[in-house]
Amino acid sequence: MKKVWMSALGIALLLSIYFNMNQYSKGKTYEEYIGAQVANRISLIVHNSFESQKTINTILDKERITKGQAHQLYLNFNGIVGELQELKFLNTDLDKIQINRNDFLKENTEIGNHFMVKYRKMKKDDTEVNEITQGQIDDYNKVLQLVDRYLYIASDTITGIDENGRNPTYNVNRTYVFTSGEWAIYLKKIHDHTHSMDSPF
Repeated sequence: MKKVWMSALGIALLLSIYFNMNQYSKGKTYEEYIGAQVANRISLIVHNSFESQKTINTILDKERITKGQAHQLYLNFNGIVGELQELKFLNTDLDKIQINRNDFLKENTEIGNHFMVKYRKMKKDDTEVNEITQGQIDDYNKVLQLVDRYLYIASDTITGIDENGRNPTYNVNRTYVFTSGEWAIYLKKIHDHTHSMDSPF
């Protein structure tokens, strides 16, 4: 009887170990999957912000905009909105931070729509150039300030991102931005530092 009891105890212990290891493995798999998704989304936001910064600086320097530049800026801001929206959805599921305004989505959408309309109004030739007015220069400077702010927030919050964009550290541990909670802090700062008057359009 004692042997039977010991055998049953041994089996129960093995089953418990297996169950716990299985749950740990599932947890790690989920963590790695979500971590990779979050890392990719933040990487795309930073990339689109850098590309927008570069393009707007060129436009302001030359005081003119091409159809190709208008199209690229539309794609950049549309991409920023899409990735921020996905991070917001994730936060809704995990309830990490409080989001009570949608300015960070609305303002970027308005900026993207401005460049989409400008692109569609220009002729089919991508080389067409439109001179920009002083009013447009002021507007684009305002957009540039928003992009600069986003890039500062990224470099100030996310490990592996600096003033030049992603550095090798960012790719060493793709889940760190998720497991450390940096993604939530980043989203909160974007939310808090985007205001209803950031879009001039």
